Amino acid sequence: EIEIINEFQSAIHSKMLNYVLNNELDKSDSTNLQVNLLKQLSNMNQINLFELSLEELEAYHDYLRTIKKYADNITRTA
Repeated sequence: EIEIINEFQSAIHSKMLNYVLNNELDKSDSTNLQVNLLKQLSNMNQINLFELSLEELEAYHDYLRTIKKYADNITRTA
């Protein structure tokens, strides 16, 4: 489960990073939705998934699925 979550999270982070870089967005602009999501994903990379229970991992994975939908939406409409 942890490996799947790590790969999924990395894919979302990469998508947002590419979007920010390709659109030359200011990574210090705290008012930009895409930049804020990228920062949130970067911070989430610091979470030690091995410390989470299976139930917490499943909830975290569900949360990432929601973030992916959000990321797909804001990169498509921005």
